[in-house]
Amino acid sequence: MDERASRVFVDTGNSVSVLDTTTGALLRSIPMSGARITNDAMAVGALLALHESNVDVPGEISVVGFDDIPIARYVTPALTTVHVAIDVLGGRAAALLWRSAALLARA
Repeated sequence: MDERASRVFVDTGNSVSVLDTTTGALLRSIPMSGARITNDAMAVGALLALHESNVDVPGEISVVGFDDIPIARYVTPALTTVHVAIDVLGGRAAALLWRSAALLARA
């Protein structure tokens, strides 16, 4: 089994550390098969860093973003991303807040 196939780089930092860490991982030749990036803006930066390091995406490594911003479809290669229905999440959060406020008002 290819050693790359068993390792996935997972970003947990901010936009600066994504580029630094991605580039650093490449420079240290850490084998990895994929990168899950915190959001699409940082994933686009990771794609740039990989391109500048002559790493073939998705041939050598897969990159996945999170939040499905419009630019994700226009970068090359197109970014694989997870869609988040932020309006639905916001509506649910507001409903929970109102429900909690109503319960507190009755107490």
